[in-house]
Amino acid sequence: MNDRVQRAPFQVNVVRNQLTKGIANFIPEIVDEATLAIEDTFKPPPNSEYASLPVFNTMMYMVGRITSRAIVGVEICRNELFVRTIVRFMKGLVVYSRLLRCVPNVSGLRAIVFFVLSSIWGSSKQAKAFIQPYVAKRMEERNSVPSTTFSQGY
Repeated sequence: MNDRVQRAPFQVNVVRNQLTKGIANFIPEIVDEATLAIEDTFKPPPNSEYASLPVFNTMMYMVGRITSRAIVGVEICRNELFVRTIVRFMKGLVVYSRLLRCVPNVSGLRAIVFFVLSSIWGSSKQAKAFIQPYVAKRMEERNSVPSTTFSQGY
């Protein structure tokens, strides 16, 4: 979305290589969270036999929750505020990408437009507030385990 990301699009390589190759490891978590998300989402309100749901928003919420389970785990994926934040960010990315296509590819201009748009509609900063403590904890756990453990494939 910005010049720095466009110059070094490491996300594409991570998704194509590490994430795709390791997807089988996430299947149990994905199935478990999908089952729980469906039960939570489609449960009718008390004293009613059915519930009316907006399909698009409901599906985006479920995708956000399920993918979060695989990527960041249980403690964050079930946080309603976090899931709503990443759904808002996903929706924003669609709008940002469409608008940025109209902006000339002049050095730094797209980054400025992206900064303005994300300041108005929200950005990754809200999601980072949830994820940074999780990543810090995981890094601390990883650093506390002897390096030979990781080389053995555990």
